[in-house]
Amino acid sequence: TTESLQPQWSRINPISGFQRLFSLKGVVRLFGSLLKLTFLGAVAMWYIAGRMPTFLSLFAVDPSAAGISIGQGMIILAFFLAGTLLSLAIFDYGYQYWQFEQDIRMTKQEIREEHRQMEGDPHIRQRRREVHRKLASSRQMADVKTADFVVTNPTHIAVAIKYDSAKMIAPVVVAKGEGFMAERIRKIAAEHRVPIIEKKPLARALYKTVRVGRPVPLDMYEAVAEILAYVYRLRGKKPKAA
Repeated sequence: TTESLQPQWSRINPISGFQRLFSLKGVVRLFGSLLKLTFLGAVAMWYIAGRMPTFLSLFAVDPSAAGISIGQGMIILAFFLAGTLLSLAIFDYGYQYWQFEQDIRMTKQEIREEHRQMEGDPHIRQRRREVHRKLASSRQMADVKTADFVVTNPTHIAVAIKYDSAKMIAPVVVAKGEGFMAERIRKIAAEHRVPIIEKKPLARALYKTVRVGRPVPLDMYEAVAEILAYVYRLRGKKPKAA
C-alpha cells in the first residue's frame, strides 16, 4: 500500500532518537556495555602488568623463542578474557531475567489496576448491563413464539408460559416483562397465535416471584393448569398432566 511507502519521520527525528537513546533502559544498556569494556580492559592490563618483567626479558633472547613466549602469553590472555566474558554473560543473563520478572510483575499489576478501574467505572458497568439485558431480551422474545400462552394484567405486565410433559416437570416461565417489554411479548404472541390470557393476580405473582427459565411454583400450579386446560381445549388437544 502507499502507507507503507510513506517515510516515517519519527524514525529520523533527532529528538525521538535522543529519547530512545537516553531512556532509562537505554542508559542502563549503555552503562553495562561500558562497564564490560572497562572490566575487560582492566583484566588485560592486570595480566600484561604481571607479565611485564617476562616481556622485557625477551629483548635479550632469541627472536624465535621470544615469539613463542609472546604467543603463549597471548593464548593465556585470551583464556582470561574468555573467562571474564563468560562471567559477565552469566551476570548479564541474571540481570536480564530479573528485569523481565520486574516488567511482568508491573504488567500484571497494571492489568489488575485497569480491570479494577473498569469495574469501578459506572459507564462501563451500565453498558455491560445494557448488553446483558439486550441478549436476555432477544432470547426471551424468541421463546415467546413457542410458548403455550401469555398471561397479562392486561397492559403493564406479560408472562409467557410453556409446558412440555416430555421435557419439563412443570410449566416454565420462558419470558416476562413490564411496560415496553410486556407490549413486545403481547405483540409477538399475537403474531404467532399464542393465546393471551388476562389474569391480573397471576400475572403479577409470576412476574414478581419467578425468574425466566424457572418452573412455576407449587402454589400457582392450579391457576396455570386451568389456563393450560383452556388453551388445549381451544386447540383441540388433550390436557397434559402437570
